[in-house]
Amino acid sequence: MAPENELAIPPAAAEDNYHSSADKDEPLLFTKYPQPPPDKDGLSDWLDEYPDTDSKTKKIFRENVWPGLGLFAADFLLFSTMNLKPLWNEAYPECFGYYAQCSRSLVRSLTFTGIWGLIVGMVVIGTLTSFRGRRYGSLLTGSLMLISAVCICVTSLIPDQEIIFTSMAFFLFIFGVGLGGEYPVAAASATEKAMVDMYEKQVQVDREVAEQRRTDRESGATTTGTAAAAAAAPSDSEAVTASEPEFSVSEAEGPPEGSPDAPKDPSSPTSVGSGENAENYDEDEAFIIEQERGQRVLGVFTMQGVGIFLSAFLLMVFLLIFGQIGGDNENRSSDYNPLFLGVIWRLLVFFSTACLAFNLKSRYEFLEESEVWASDNRARKRRFLISVEEIATAFSYEQAKDGEEAKPKVEPIKRAASDASETSDNSDILEMKMKDHSGDRLSSSLSLAFRNYWHRLFGTSMCWLLWDVAFYGNKLFQANFLYALTGSTHSLFELALFSSIFSLVSLAGYVTATQIIDHPMVGRQKLQLWGFGVVGLLFTLSGFLYDRLNSPALMFFYILTTFFGQCGPNATTFIVPSEVFPTEIRTMCHGFSSAFGKIGAVIAAILFRRLNTVDMFLACGYASFIGVILTFLFIPDAGPLDLYALDERWHMILDGKKDEYDGPANDPQFCSYFERKKMGLPW
Repeated sequence: MAPENELAIPPAAAEDNYHSSADKDEPLLFTKYPQPPPDKDGLSDWLDEYPDTDSKTKKIFRENVWPGLGLFAADFLLFSTMNLKPLWNEAYPECFGYYAQCSRSLVRSLTFTGIWGLIVGMVVIGTLTSFRGRRYGSLLTGSLMLISAVCICVTSLIPDQEIIFTSMAFFLFIFGVGLGGEYPVAAASATEKAMVDMYEKQVQVDREVAEQRRTDRESGATTTGTAAAAAAAPSDSEAVTASEPEFSVSEAEGPPEGSPDAPKDPSSPTSVGSGENAENYDEDEAFIIEQERGQRVLGVFTMQGVGIFLSAFLLMVFLLIFGQIGGDNENRSSDYNPLFLGVIWRLLVFFSTACLAFNLKSRYEFLEESEVWASDNRARKRRFLISVEEIATAFSYEQAKDGEEAKPKVEPIKRAASDASETSDNSDILEMKMKDHSGDRLSSSLSLAFRNYWHRLFGTSMCWLLWDVAFYGNKLFQANFLYALTGSTHSLFELALFSSIFSLVSLAGYVTATQIIDHPMVGRQKLQLWGFGVVGLLFTLSGFLYDRLNSPALMFFYILTTFFGQCGPNATTFIVPSEVFPTEIRTMCHGFSSAFGKIGAVIAAILFRRLNTVDMFLACGYASFIGVILTFLFIPDAGPLDLYALDERWHMILDGKKDEYDGPANDPQFCSYFERKKMGLPW
């Protein structure tokens, strides 16, 4: 176990665990307890300006809508470009029809540039955010998305079609970089905010339990005293005994239960995640405390579904308002006005840009640094300073006087190298070690992270890749699927209507997943396992029975895949990477996982162009079945786990004490099948 003063601060002393940077000059050692949030933040003050709004609405806005606003606006724009492909075919036939003004490669790049930008942003910004902070990452992603969206708006006013779409392809890449970084930042921020809130609830519950026990003890003592006073007078022998010093049972056993000096009851909810009390870990109490974390994170992610639905719905509304519905004749192009179509898609882009502007402005005003990351970052700095001081002390000695031994020379860390160069023959070794130590610190952490979490990273990455093969394959080629399912061509309004229906079903899947993700009978792994299984079965049946089923039956199957996909792997692949890695590498690993997902989207975009409809269905089905296998093998369910335990275990790994850790992070119920087999743990 780690030293008590470093890793296992008793949760009962809640006030002692709250440290302000103004109170301490020295950075703190690692503690599983975060800095307390201020009594009032800017967002709360702003919401208080609307007293007529009920508290539940304010809570939803504070916990879900505002943190997910970046995902909402960004996915609104990104998926709008997918829905706008048929509209551009009608509005710009010179570019998208017979490629007179735009090359075929330029038209195809509109599909790929945004996805490649997503991959770059997920990896780069996810890694930067691990070491620069969540607020830094949020402002960076918001700035990139807004700048690129504004540039798309400006260049869309240029009359030359080739310039419009060439610049759009470039700025979609920049936009994708920002949106890619938004995934790990939003997931980690929501997870860590939920960790802080859950800890505050733990403290409150602990105080209530202690107060109730104190009240029960006092009432019991009063009853005992009354009964003793009514007893008969003692005999002579009893009087002799009574003259001896009294000795109370409570004094022998220690301080009264519930007092500040009393040992923490290991079965209380606040002991969840403490390495000292790991053997007393109570799963039921953990669920009570942590039950809102999954709902909180998926509530933020649901804003993506809202953005996708609203993009399709507004496209349908604008087509209706401008009269661009299309007729019943075979030559539908004659029923469309290119000028109105141009106005429609520009309105959609302008709307998303306005939302992104509000998102960035509010982040600058209200967004605060994650307390969990800030606490962990202070721990990393302190551990680094201590390790450098140890190196400096080991090579820095005062010159020995006659008849005396050389004594270690303790100097401030910043002067250790220069002092050592004057007083030690080992100065070259010291300077080399201190120079290399800061550079090796990052590589050492990454090396340890890969060696200890490679199987989790493999599981989260490959499951996301397999899901995006099916998800983006459907989105990118939705018009092809609709034509195959209904057997006829459709007007722009009909395509927008179908897209709105599918997006609404998807949104229902998002909401359903949010409501059931924390239920003890469901959890992350089971939801992903069954989601992959049901989607795979439906796609496979649609492929094998394609020639035997009529259009309504195929459409019903397709809608079911949309619902169970969102209420399954689409939700769980987002939340799982934010819960199975420690704070220091959380956004980096989430970024790598989501980047592999978008590689799956690229595979789908390339592969599905060469497949017929039946093969598309079967490819999605087979990918989902492989996802079932990988989920079973490599995905743990960390839903009920106190995520501070992951940080405790990670810091012990950094200290070379991995084998000494026996906390709840090693509990079999929080480990994957592969991990249980590897560590020899029971099922």
